[in-house]
Amino acid sequence: MGNVVAIIIAIYLITFIFLNYAYYILKKYYKHIKYKDNETGNEVDIQYKFAPLVPIDHLHYIEFVGIGTLLFPIRLPFVLLSYFLLKLNLKLLKLIYKNHEKNQLHRKKFEKATHFWLGIYFFINNISIEKRTIPFEKIYKKYLGEDYDFSQEDFSLYISNHLGYLEIAAYMKEYGVSYLITYELVRAPAVGAALKELGSFFVNRESKESREDVLETLKKRQQEFYNKKSFIRTLVFPEGTTTNGKYLASFKRGTFISLLPLKPLIVLPYDEFPCSTNRFYFFIRTICTFSIKIPYAELPIIKPTPFLFEKYKMLGKEQWEIYANVVNKIYAEIGGFKETNIKFRDRVMYYQIAEDGFYKSK
Repeated sequence: MGNVVAIIIAIYLITFIFLNYAYYILKKYYKHIKYKDNETGNEVDIQYKFAPLVPIDHLHYIEFVGIGTLLFPIRLPFVLLSYFLLKLNLKLLKLIYKNHEKNQLHRKKFEKATHFWLGIYFFINNISIEKRTIPFEKIYKKYLGEDYDFSQEDFSLYISNHLGYLEIAAYMKEYGVSYLITYELVRAPAVGAALKELGSFFVNRESKESREDVLETLKKRQQEFYNKKSFIRTLVFPEGTTTNGKYLASFKRGTFISLLPLKPLIVLPYDEFPCSTNRFYFFIRTICTFSIKIPYAELPIIKPTPFLFEKYKMLGKEQWEIYANVVNKIYAEIGGFKETNIKFRDRVMYYQIAEDGFYKSK
């Protein structure tokens, strides 16, 4: 009995020490850091240069370390177990239902398994998903035309703005979606394996060949889902990066080049939502936070119209570019986001400066 008590005390002591270190790392993302900008040569404040990425400062020591020390040793094993069982369940389903891509009933088995196991993950972490209704009709008609048909049901792809890693799990749970996502998430604790088993496909940003292959895969998936030749739901984050929830980055080409209808989901601005930081420490933070709410809305399908291409032709040289920029503006107006041109490489630079105090160019 004495040995058991000693082990428990040791676990909580190690957790306390580790969370103090994690708090020290995470807190760097909120600090004002001066560094030399490579482009201008001037000394700038990181919070000015990377305003769309800097999280709202609501990381409190007592809440993170104090409550986290109590929660972390209990939650972590169950979190990893839920993801492991999800991965195992999906592997088993792939053996049983080999034609799940073409068979809608079989594919629903995958979606139900994902909903169940991620439901356990969300319950353990006290994470709630709140679906809201927000006004959209006036803005849709402004960009798509007064006679726009809101009753359309067929679409090729889900899209969403992107704050961090939590909405990835949330959309997997609610919609059973696979993703076009970066290779870095394959290495993410537990979730990477689940993403792969669900049918996600990955891009290596550093490889031109990988980007071209993924573009063709994405176009094929869109066509097959839209024409009901496949029942794998796919979601893309067209920004290609994350923001702090106050901004919206410009949309990339791949999602829009097919000019097919899209189903928008929108993560709504919420100050307490933990924005993306270092992937590992973000995972730790999620486990240590007592409760998290993910507010989102589902919007009607967006389909390009002659009105869109004619009235907003100044937004691009090609049709896909006009389409992408119009959808971006619809998101910005409905969600109340500020527009930004920040890119993935800016996020990488911000992370490095935040953690190391300077940027090492490759």
